[in-house]
Amino acid sequence: MMNKTKLLLLGGTGEAKQMATQLHQQGVAVIYSEAGRVRAPKLPCETRAGGFRAVGGFHRYLTETPISAVLDMTHPYAMRISEQAWSVCKNADVTYWRYQRPAWQPAAEDEWITFTDRAELPDKLAGEISVLLTIGQLEQSLIDALAKACDQVVIRTAVPLDAQLPDNVYWEQAIGPFSEQDEHDLFAKYGVSALVSKNSGGNATAPKLDVARKLGVSVFLEARPDMSHLNDMPLLNDLNQCRDAVITFFNIPNEPGKRPRR
Repeated sequence: MMNKTKLLLLGGTGEAKQMATQLHQQGVAVIYSEAGRVRAPKLPCETRAGGFRAVGGFHRYLTETPISAVLDMTHPYAMRISEQAWSVCKNADVTYWRYQRPAWQPAAEDEWITFTDRAELPDKLAGEISVLLTIGQLEQSLIDALAKACDQVVIRTAVPLDAQLPDNVYWEQAIGPFSEQDEHDLFAKYGVSALVSKNSGGNATAPKLDVARKLGVSVFLEARPDMSHLNDMPLLNDLNQCRDAVITFFNIPNEPGKRPRR
């Protein structure tokens, strides 16, 4: 029987990379996996990229690799990945945790507008002078509708858009984290009057909200995916909880600087 001694860390966020490094340094044999196509991670632990289709799917990968636990630190909006991972782990009898990054909370002066369906955006943003969208890839039909509803549309993504852009729609390629000065410069460049964002939480992309607040820019936040049907999913809301859960599971002394197990 295979001796299962490794942790699979599903990443794609800055916090996930930091956690992989910390756990590796404390003696956990980590495999860091990233499904995205932005850039390959450079970490001291074992890494893989591109999902699991090439190796026969996630279930096969778990059963053929010495993995005894999965820490899911994917983006808060990557619910399809998390749903699949949780389902497969249950069936394969592999321990699973999901880190649920706390959402951003409005300051007293904020009047954020929340939406659940992106199809609502053209009506909500109708007449805006310049809209900045930071919610990832958009369907062609939505881009076209926004172009008609607004004077100017700016879409910021980490990877190229899979769409044709009307004349009044501009694309900005950038990968966070972003400083407040970065965001201020972008808002000034396009004269942004409205910001559309996911409620991602964390610090990497929060400065855009600070800039919007200072400039009086309207903020529209996409609601987080509904998780009510996953009420049995083990959730951790704190990074220290994540680290401690893994350290305890692998029975490793909670001391920094230990060499990783092989």
